[in-house]
Amino acid sequence: MELTIHEARNVLSVTIDSTLADIKKAFRRASSLHHPDKGGNTQAMQTVTAAYELLSNAATKQAEHLERATDRAEHAKAWRELADQIRTDLEARFDIGAFTEYFSTVFGEPISLQTSEAKPHAEELEKMAMRDRSPHYATVSAEWSNKDRSKVLELSISVYLVDAHKTVEQLAGDGITYPMGVSTFFYKDGRKVKITKRDYDRTQKSDVLSKPETVFPKSKLVKHRKTTFKRADMDAALTAELGAQKSSNGNYYLPLAGGKLMTIYRTTMMRQGIWNTHGVWVDSGLVKRADKDYEGQYLSFMENEETLNIFRQVVGKEPQAALDYIRAEYDKLLAEINSK
Repeated sequence: MELTIHEARNVLSVTIDSTLADIKKAFRRASSLHHPDKGGNTQAMQTVTAAYELLSNAATKQAEHLERATDRAEHAKAWRELADQIRTDLEARFDIGAFTEYFSTVFGEPISLQTSEAKPHAEELEKMAMRDRSPHYATVSAEWSNKDRSKVLELSISVYLVDAHKTVEQLAGDGITYPMGVSTFFYKDGRKVKITKRDYDRTQKSDVLSKPETVFPKSKLVKHRKTTFKRADMDAALTAELGAQKSSNGNYYLPLAGGKLMTIYRTTMMRQGIWNTHGVWVDSGLVKRADKDYEGQYLSFMENEETLNIFRQVVGKEPQAALDYIRAEYDKLLAEINSK
């Protein structure tokens, strides 16, 4: 016998808020009225039975769903608490002052902290709690540089919570802690300097949080051999040093005054890298497009340190001044080539 939920509730005289216990009680009451052995009829009893089976199955599934939802919520809460605990521990162990002093001593000039962040922070955890979400990582990161940003150092330490929960009892210990992913970067005059075997490594030694030389070896920092200028050097300088935005199609957008952008992109000719300017662009929020207020400018430069220095000079300039500067530098280079 096919009944709808609404019809079944009417048969047993229950409501949408009735529990499984309420439904069973209503079934017993209806059975006493409609069972053939108690003066009822078979068809009415079949209707009562069908209503009970439909509602009891639905109530059971709802109870199981609520139980699973509760389990998920409790699980998510536990992971948020773990993330908060580990983030707090990382912050406590991370001796930023030791790194700052170490870098200043190694380079013989003031190196200062530019940014530092620990995540997930309290606001993030609150938002996750509202949606019963759980984080996957706890991280701390920092960036240091000298005044002109010719030296930029970055350190990021992340803890994968799935790995960490097995060793969480060691949070208060010294020496060995939970597994951590460590990323280190050093940029000298926009060039990426290799300081460790890999940019990313895993360790359980808590020294990485308090002893700078374990992740930034002094011998590597002070050793700057002259190397061939490569695409990776330009990419690192444009993004890390100059703050250029990089699009998926290979365009780089150098920040100019007034929120304007200078677009550049890379091509190759006879295996030689070429960097091309593409005029002043504007970010409309949805897409980036050429700014019609400025004449398009398509100039090409060889991939080398000299070109990078030209790009360094245009950052922050007024758009027209940036265009004029680029044109003047291009004309100088062209004149040098023609004079040879």
